[in-house]
Amino acid sequence: MGRGKQRSQVTNPRWQWPTGDEEAPGLAEFKTACYEVARQTGGRVESASKGRFPPNFHRVVIAFRDRRVAVLCHQTLSLLALATPPVESSIWPLSFIDDPAIGPAIAALVRVRLLTAAELELDWSRAATRPPAEVAYEEDLKYWRPGSVGEVIFNGWD
Repeated sequence: MGRGKQRSQVTNPRWQWPTGDEEAPGLAEFKTACYEVARQTGGRVESASKGRFPPNFHRVVIAFRDRRVAVLCHQTLSLLALATPPVESSIWPLSFIDDPAIGPAIAALVRVRLLTAAELELDWSRAATRPPAEVAYEEDLKYWRPGSVGEVIFNGWD
C-alpha cells in the first residue's frame, strides 16, 4: 500500500443498505470538491467523468507524486468510495482503498457517507437486507453475479 492508504477493519459484518433519504451531490458539486481537495493536498485532477450512465457513479481521478486515487460518488445515493484506478482507460475492475488524506475531506465537502474499503469488500450476500432499487434490481444481481457490496453499489450495469 502506498502512502496514505490503509485497510479498514470490518466493524459490522452485516451490511446495512443506505436508506436513500439523503440527496446525492450533483456532478458539478462533486467535481468542485475533488478539485479543491486535490489543490489543498498537492494533487491534481487527472480525469473526471462526464456524468453519463452507465456506470451509476461519477468518477474523478486525482494524481499525486506517489499514487493515483479514483474518487467515486454514487449518482443517486449519498455515498462516496475510493479506489485504485485501473492502469488502462477502463473503469473496471474496482479495487477499493482507504485514503485518509483525501477521502474524509471530500466527503465533508459534499456531505456524503464515505464507505471504507472493508465495507465495500464485504461479501454482498452478507447484507442484512436486499439493496434498494437505486442500487440494483434482483435481475441484475442474478445476471452480473457481483461478489462484494462495492460491486453492487458502484456498478456499470445497463
